[in-house]
Amino acid sequence: FQWDPFNDKHTLAVGGDCSLVKLWEVVDTDTPATLLCTLEGHASKVVLMSYHPAISGLLATCDVTGTLILWDTHQQVKLRSLDVACDSGCVALCWDATDPYIMYLAQK
Repeated sequence: FQWDPFNDKHTLAVGGDCSLVKLWEVVDTDTPATLLCTLEGHASKVVLMSYHPAISGLLATCDVTGTLILWDTHQQVKLRSLDVACDSGCVALCWDATDPYIMYLAQK
């Protein structure tokens, strides 16, 4: 899971076994979370995700098969998909702080 660093509504991105990425609005501890949208594109368990630190709405997710997807969470669309082609999927994601570049680490 990953908190959106730009959203005042406290949006939480959550991925998991179902191969989906869900965006939830979490207002406070007394109010149940509200599902904002579901992002579909992975074929297996989502294991990593990271919002870009300087570009609002840019989210990267990676699954156990090594598929890396870049999302525009504002428009709720997949921007790009990359098959990392590794046996155990991505193990780390790291954004460049100022540019839209991402580094991923995968194990073979």
